[in-house]
Amino acid sequence: MDGRLWTANARTLGDEFAVIGDGGLALGARAQQIRDGLRSLPQIDEKDLFAIQLDDRALFLSRWHDLLLQNVIPGADFA
Repeated sequence: MDGRLWTANARTLGDEFAVIGDGGLALGARAQQIRDGLRSLPQIDEKDLFAIQLDDRALFLSRWHDLLLQNVIPGADFA
């Protein structure tokens, strides 16, 4: 434990899902990005939290993005 807490609006239940259902639970990609952003900083201030909040990258989808672009325009380099 590192004393940092994040949820990214993710559900925080454990075994209770067996009783109430998961309601189409997402994989938690946004929570993972927030976690990684928080853990990458030795100390955190308001500017850091704001930067993490404004991070609109979809890292979870980057592999699919690249694959799609390579197949839409073969040989194109979108880096």
